[in-house]
Formats: sequence, C-alpha cells, structure tokens
Amino acid sequence: QDNPRNAFTADALLRLKQCGVEITEGEYFYERLMGKILTDYVRPSVLIFSATPMNHTIQIWIKNTLDFFVAITLLVLTLPLTIASAILIKLTSKGPIFYTQERVGLGGKVFTIYKFRSMRTDAEKDGARWASANDDRVTRIGKIMRKTRIDELPQLLNVLKGQMSMVGPRP
Repeated sequence: QDNPRNAFTADALLRLKQCGVEITEGEYFYERLMGKILTDYVRPSVLIFSATPMNHTIQIWIKNTLDFFVAITLLVLTLPLTIASAILIKLTSKGPIFYTQERVGLGGKVFTIYKFRSMRTDAEKDGARWASANDDRVTRIGKIMRKTRIDELPQLLNVLKGQMSMVGPRP
C-alpha cells in the first residue's frame, strides 16, 4: 500500500471513466499537449493501436459531415412545425420569437445559442433562474414546446454553423 502506483486502482479509473472523465496514458497526453512523441517510452503497441492524427482528422470530418446532413434533414422535415411555432409565439405573446443566450463551446469559444422563446420577455428581470414545475413565466405555447422539445429546433442552426454537435455534451 505504500507504493504510489497503487493509489489509483483499475476500479477507480473505470469509475472515473464512467463519470465522463477522459483517461489518457501519459505518453499520449504528452504527445497531444506538446505535439511530440516521447521516443524513450514508445512501445510497438502504441504505434500500432493508438489513434493517429490522420484517423482523428477523418473521424472529426465524418462526425461534422453527419452533423451537417442530419441538421439539414431535420430542418427541412420540421420546417412546417418551425413556421407554425414562430407564428404561434408571435400571436400569443409580445416579444421576439427567438431566445438567445451566450454559451461556451469546444475550445472555450463563445457563441450565441438559439431557441424558440417559451417564457415571457420579462422572465429574467430578477436574474436568471432555473425553470420549475408550473413556472408562471412559461407561456401557454411555451409549455407545449418545452414538453415536446420544439423550443430547441432553432439549435439546428447552431449545428449547421459548427458551434454545436447533434450528439455530445451540451454547451
């Protein structure tokens, strides 16, 4: 137990990985951080089984391409619903159709996220707070949009702009 190598057992590392913590070997972390390979520690298995920058680039391109086509497809398929939602928001409450908010994305880049406005325009006059069950700030149309997630359809524009992904952590 005095051996520092026993401080993190495989079980502890697996629990961390299940919680979303990225577990990386030291050599791979150094390679990514410094853009160099620690030649003293290179094992043949590292060269054979590790993701090369080329594979990583291809994976990112495939993911981004899929995100783009899925977003375009969903935008086209939901266009009538999107137009109807925008009209209903405008007819049933004063204010803008869209709610925008600054979010932080990959690499710390700040971007504006788009959603259909589902609350009154003065909903944050006393400061931002989480919505609660039967929140009186939510409009009648907003309740339906939130339950069905229609309010999030404009985020497909963020996906098209490359600011968000269809799958993955939220900004």
